[in-house]
Amino acid sequence: MFLRTKLGGNKKNTLIIRFQRHGQKKTPIYNIILIKQGLGVKNGFIEKLGYYNPKFKEQGLVLNSLRLSYLLWLGIPVHMTVKKYLIKFWNK
Repeated sequence: MFLRTKLGGNKKNTLIIRFQRHGQKKTPIYNIILIKQGLGVKNGFIEKLGYYNPKFKEQGLVLNSLRLSYLLWLGIPVHMTVKKYLIKFWNK
């Protein structure tokens, strides 16, 4: 909540946690990033929180759990696709 009020609170300046795709054709790797909402993922990000490699089902999700839990505690919204994988990760 603090970050939203500090950045003005409108939708253009709020932050969101989402995926950023990397890798070659048919071999994607997704970075989990913190970015300003409304900007494209190519425009740069504020912080990298981890990555997800779909080829490795068991060990494919690597996170900075401490930083991620802090950002969630602040109330930063999470994209629905990232939320789905975070629920799987934390329910192991």
